[in-house]
Amino acid sequence: MLDGETRSGRVVVAWHPVDGASFFTTGLNTNADFVNVAVPDFVGSDQYVFGLTARTGGANEGLTIDNLTICASDGDLDGDGLGDVWELLHGLSIDPATGALGDDGAAGNPDGDTLDNAAEYAAFTNPNAADTDGDNIEDGAELAGFESRPPTDPTKADTDGDTLSDEAETNTGSFVDITETGTDPTDPDTDGDIYPDGRELLRGSDALDMTSVPLSVEGGVYSMDFQAYPVGYPEIGDGSAFSSSTGTHSIVIDRLNPENRALRLTDKAVGSTAASFRIPAIPGSEQGWTATFDVALVDAVGGNAPADGFSFNYGAILPGGEGAGEGGMGSGNELSFVVDTWQNGGAGNGVRILENGAVIDLGGNPVDVAGQTLPNDGSVLANVTVEFTPETVSFTTVGLNNTNASFVEIPHTLVPDDTFSWAFSARTGGATEDLFIDNLVITVPAASVPDLRFIDIAYAIDPGDGLADVTLTWTSEPGKVYAIFFSDDGTDFSGDLEDSWPSGGETTSYTEENIPASETTRLYKVELVE
Repeated sequence: MLDGETRSGRVVVAWHPVDGASFFTTGLNTNADFVNVAVPDFVGSDQYVFGLTARTGGANEGLTIDNLTICASDGDLDGDGLGDVWELLHGLSIDPATGALGDDGAAGNPDGDTLDNAAEYAAFTNPNAADTDGDNIEDGAELAGFESRPPTDPTKADTDGDTLSDEAETNTGSFVDITETGTDPTDPDTDGDIYPDGRELLRGSDALDMTSVPLSVEGGVYSMDFQAYPVGYPEIGDGSAFSSSTGTHSIVIDRLNPENRALRLTDKAVGSTAASFRIPAIPGSEQGWTATFDVALVDAVGGNAPADGFSFNYGAILPGGEGAGEGGMGSGNELSFVVDTWQNGGAGNGVRILENGAVIDLGGNPVDVAGQTLPNDGSVLANVTVEFTPETVSFTTVGLNNTNASFVEIPHTLVPDDTFSWAFSARTGGATEDLFIDNLVITVPAASVPDLRFIDIAYAIDPGDGLADVTLTWTSEPGKVYAIFFSDDGTDFSGDLEDSWPSGGETTSYTEENIPASETTRLYKVELVE
């Protein structure tokens, strides 16, 4: 303002426990125009009172307040059945003489959609915008449901909160792409497998098939017990992969526990088999990791002596291929933890550690034991533990026949890398034996971070220019810094919004401003930076 200048205008302030706070002004050089701003830390109470406060500092100016009206949500000065707060929020008159007439009244329809003001008030939608939440579905169509969509919330672009917009979810049960997912917009977990639809699509699993579940590596832990998958040859869809030229790998019912399932890599009914199971990289593995898993080995009765065994490998594992079984994956840059069942009495049978295919110095521990890890025509059920640091490895087994691995802090020369991954490789040669893997857990402590969980994604659409502000809120840790990315297709999160957004405490919010309403279907990802 200039010396001697006077400004006058109107102020409207509103608060709603679900939709948040709104603040409008007119007549100022710079006016407030904030709609449904989330205020998650504020909780209303009937005991609260209102107050106006002002100050001038060292300056001098006059401030005059007039025509103050404070309405509870059930106030209705013009008697048209529309709450005064809602009418003021959306610029409708509450004048007792004229407020119930024309576009200001209950039968008015200023946005020209299929809902009159009475219906908009009941749904708390915007009477000046045919599509309140900006999800490209008109408010009336959302309330009524249409075609392949059940009724949805016209004030939320994502009714069920699964990070997929109502427009994208079609409830047809048939996935087309990220813009037509076939999932239910009113159910965050369409297939009932406990994983939200948005997370399944983000991580490459099928949100319409409860047997397809995403990889879970939150906190640097890969855990797989195969329970969620049907018997047979499914693709897990979590970044892991099978390979078997002889087709012996499958998920089977545990022969000792019919309620349990396990992964079978070699089959005692088939000779000369080979198969691998590869696990994707986890960031932080170069600083150390621990793996545990259960293994069952069963030699076919009356057939050839047990051969050849399997290896658990860590390193620059290449895509595809079954590997060399007890000889490792053959990547040329790996450590292999071996259980060799070949009973020929020669060197290299039993348990051992290989670095790039060669046995490393195991400190004088016995490794050549004529294949006593698995008895002829018998079986073993064992537990395996592998611990890796950049300098040493430990490899122990419990339950093998006669000879178990007991190698503690063995020096190695492998230079680890965060791109390294893990793989099982198994083969039988001319023998026949079952190899079952179950209860695999790989833990990378260096990757452990607080669980980041979206609390809310709020959309504020400006009906004047069609632009939207999208506010993300997630759980966070005080003092940390986060990076924020977006994706238009649910796979490529190369859209970089912020590299170093500071934590707001136990929860943090970030607002992406002025994006086209059509882009509110994009997905977001938040990562801890430091």
